[in-house]
Amino acid sequence: MTPPRKISRRKLIHSSVALASTVAIGQLAGDNEWIEVTHHKLQLPNWRVSKLRAAIISDVHIYSELDIDRGLRAVKLAVEENPDLILMPGDFLSSSGGVDIVRLRKFLAGVAATGIPSFASMGNHDARAGQPIWIIKEFNNSMTKMLINDFSEFQDVVIAGLDDAIYGKPMPKPLFEGEFRPYPKDRPTILLCHEPDYAADLDFGISLVVSGHTHGGQICMPFGLPIHLPRLGKNYVSGWYPNEKTPMYVSRGIGMVGLPFRTFCRPEVAILDIEPLPQPI
Repeated sequence: MTPPRKISRRKLIHSSVALASTVAIGQLAGDNEWIEVTHHKLQLPNWRVSKLRAAIISDVHIYSELDIDRGLRAVKLAVEENPDLILMPGDFLSSSGGVDIVRLRKFLAGVAATGIPSFASMGNHDARAGQPIWIIKEFNNSMTKMLINDFSEFQDVVIAGLDDAIYGKPMPKPLFEGEFRPYPKDRPTILLCHEPDYAADLDFGISLVVSGHTHGGQICMPFGLPIHLPRLGKNYVSGWYPNEKTPMYVSRGIGMVGLPFRTFCRPEVAILDIEPLPQPI
């Protein structure tokens, strides 16, 4: 067995200096609060209905009043884009902060005040923060539909959501192939699934997967090169992936975990303009 390579003191110092420099420059850039609204035109092969505009708000990570303020600003920015619906693929809380019901309730009230239909799924921090039943209860008392291995619908589109893939029990096969599926399989379907690496392996005729989890790396080198990526978020970092088994969009999210800042990785509200893939003449 080959012994592990030792990291020299000089290399360790250089790496530490590089990381510290990245953090310092990113902090000066103010990436934490500088929310970017991105626009994406998605042409989907399995989309046989009219155009749809969806706003994606992911990974809010409510831990403090600052997080609430950032979350509500993200909602305001989304509303300014006149979306048909708001999709939120998980991590409303931070596992280190526990279940902060008061702040979660305040955020959900802000979403409800928009009057825009909204749908959500669970994330790994939601599952770890405490008793998930408390979180589910808050969503049940709000205007946002929490989907845990469940379906809903918006106009002619099916909205589905899976449980968290790390700490929950996602059940895609029973959900999409079970005899009790309430909708025809050929109806356009958007799936909310927090972890993109898990979602990438799903192939059930789903039109689009919307994920979060990665924060786009959160702490990145210049040009958005991530220093670290989480479990089940290493292969799909952020943005639009049209050529997977199921086309997928991965949001950078708006919150933070671990180190309380972002570098070269602005928080994101994504606006997806979804339409059918043009047919060849």
